[in-house]
Amino acid sequence: MSAKQWFNLHSWAGLVVGVLLFVICVSSTLATLSHEIEYLTESKYRALSSSPMTNYPAIESSLNKHYPNAQVLYIHSHKQDYLATEVALKINDTFRFVYLDAASGEVLGEGEWARISRFLRNWHMNLSMGWTGKLIVTSLSILVLILLVSSFFFTDAGGKAFLKSQPHFYCINAMVGQTGISL
Repeated sequence: MSAKQWFNLHSWAGLVVGVLLFVICVSSTLATLSHEIEYLTESKYRALSSSPMTNYPAIESSLNKHYPNAQVLYIHSHKQDYLATEVALKINDTFRFVYLDAASGEVLGEGEWARISRFLRNWHMNLSMGWTGKLIVTSLSILVLILLVSSFFFTDAGGKAFLKSQPHFYCINAMVGQTGISL
C-alpha cells in the first residue's frame, strides 16, 4: 500500500474510533447525571427537606398507610440529600416505585420501572456488557491497532524526524499517537 492509502486507512479508523469514544463518553456522562436530570424533570424525584438521615420508621408508616398489601423489595436512599428516597414495591405481581421524602416519610409520587435514569444507565451499561458491548469494545481495540500500525507507514520513516533537534508539530503529533500518550 502507498503512504496515501495508509493515511486514508488511518483517517477512517480514527474517525470510527472517535465516534465510538464519543458515544461512550456521552453515555457515561448522561448516566452519571441521570438522577439530576430526573430531579429537573419532575417534582416527585425531589426531597422536600435536605436531611442527611433517613427516617425509616416514618417511611414504613407511610408505606403501610398508602400501600397496605405491598411487599417492599428494597429502599434506596441517595447520597445526595436533595433526591427523594426510592422504594421498590411488589403489589399483586406488579412492580411500582414510590418516591418519599427521607426525613418526613411523605409520599412524593410513584412511577414505573421505565424512566430517564434507568434508560440512560442501561444504555451505558449495555455498551460494556453483553454481546453488543463485546462487539463494540473488540472493534474499538482492532481499530486502535489499525491506527497504530498504519501510522508507521505514512509518517516519515516511523517518526525519525521526531528524533531531530527541532521536531515539527506534525512529528510530535505522530509520535504521541504512536506511543498512546495523551496531552
